[in-house]
Amino acid sequence: MKLTRLRNFAMLLMFVAFLIMYASTFGRLNPATKFLLPVGLVIGIFVAIIAMFMYFRIGAISMRLPQVDCPRCGRSFKLLGSSDHCPKCRTNLRLVDNGEGRIRAEVLD
Repeated sequence: MKLTRLRNFAMLLMFVAFLIMYASTFGRLNPATKFLLPVGLVIGIFVAIIAMFMYFRIGAISMRLPQVDCPRCGRSFKLLGSSDHCPKCRTNLRLVDNGEGRIRAEVLD
C-alpha cells in the first residue's frame, strides 16, 4: 500500500510540473512578465525529472519486495517493510520467516 502512495505522489509531481510549465506560458502575454516563461519551464522540467527519478526508484524497490498472500482474503501483493495492511481487506499484516527460507504474512493482533 505504501508503494501505491509513493506512485500517487510521483504522479502528482508530474501534474504539478506540467501545470507550472503551462502556467509559465501566460508570461508571454505581458512584456513585463516575459521572464516567467524560461523560469517556469526550467522549474517544471526540474520537478518532472524528480518525479521520473521517483518512479525509477519505486520500480527498483518493487522488484526486491517479497510477494505474500493475505491470510484472510487470499490476495497476493508486495509487502513493503515489516508490517503493512492488505490493500483489499485492510487487515494489518507482518512478515514472518517460517525457517525454511519462505516468507509469509501473519495477521497482527
